Formats: sequence, C-alpha cells, structure tokens
Amino acid sequence: MQKRKMLYWKREQGATLIEVMVSVLLLTFGVLALMVVQVRSVSGVSEAENRSVVAQAAEALAENMQINSTLVRVNTNGRSIFYRRYTDYLNAGSSVGNVSNLNMADAANQTKAQLAAIHLAEFQSILNTQIPNADTIQYAICRDRSNPAQPTLNAGNIQANCNGDEVNMIKIIWRMSAPRGNSADNAEIYTYMLQVGN
Repeated sequence: MQKRKMLYWKREQGATLIEVMVSVLLLTFGVLALMVVQVRSVSGVSEAENRSVVAQAAEALAENMQINSTLVRVNTNGRSIFYRRYTDYLNAGSSVGNVSNLNMADAANQTKAQLAAIHLAEFQSILNTQIPNADTIQYAICRDRSNPAQPTLNAGNIQANCNGDEVNMIKIIWRMSAPRGNSADNAEIYTYMLQVGN
C-alpha cells in the first residue's frame, strides 16, 4: 500500500503594496501633525516670553512712577486727603524706537520731569531691545475708568481708549512681524495693561 502524500500549499503571508502605501500615508499624517504641534508650541513660548518682557518693563516703569510721583492734597468734608499724581508721565506715549543718551549719572540733581523722561526712555529701550521681532510697539500712559478698555491700533497708531479719570493706566500694544508673504494686516496683535496707584 502506497502512502499518499498530500501537498499543502502554504499561502504566502506578507503585506501587499496597497497596505504598505496606506501605512506610509498614515505615518506621514502623524508626523505632519506632530510638526504642527511643535510649531505652535514654539510660537506659544515666544508669545509668553514677549508678554513676560512687557510685563516686567511695565512693572518697572510703574515702580519708578510711584517713586517719582507728586502728592496732591484734596480737601473733602473738612479732611485733607493726599493722592499720588503722575503728571510728568501722563499722556506720554509713542512708538518705541531707538533710545540713546540715558544719563542717570547725576540723578540726584534731576528734576521730576527729567527723571520721568529718563524712566520713559529706559522703558522704551527695554521694549525695543527685548522684543526685536515686533513690527511696532506703542504705549500710552493715561487716566482711565476702573474697568479700562483695551488699546487698539488704528492705521498703525495706538488708540489708548482712555475714557475716565478714576485710575492711572499703562497700556501697551505690539504687533509681531508678519510671516513672509503675508501682509501686516495678518500679523498678530497683543496688548498689556497695568494699573498704577490710584
């Protein structure tokens, strides 16, 4: 009796070309998504760094304003109340550009107005050097209401939107340089406000 040998054909196992192409396509989309997340993360870190620089500069200016303030006495109901006023700083505001000739050597013999000019020049210098990729940086120091409105840019100039006489505000607005090929209208605009004293 002869033994029959049965031959079993094994199916070859492996990936077809279509399966490989689909997996490569999915891998590509995954890598692209990771790259987008990385770019947004870097952008967020840059924005946070700029906000930190602006906040520190504004707080330093606010401290200098309080040191160089003028006390004003107001009589109400037979009582004298003293308020700090920042007359040498109010209505100051402009584009931040190159600042030179800061002279603090003889600060003891400076007038309040001269000290205010030096403080404002230092403030401008910090903003100009620490946020080099900004297209424009502008600020305003004004009296405003207790719930102030954000500053805006109108034709490249700051609109401080100061409508009151309750608090002293430092308002800063800056526009980042537009990415290549985009107009300045598409650039991101950021604002920062800080109340000084009362």
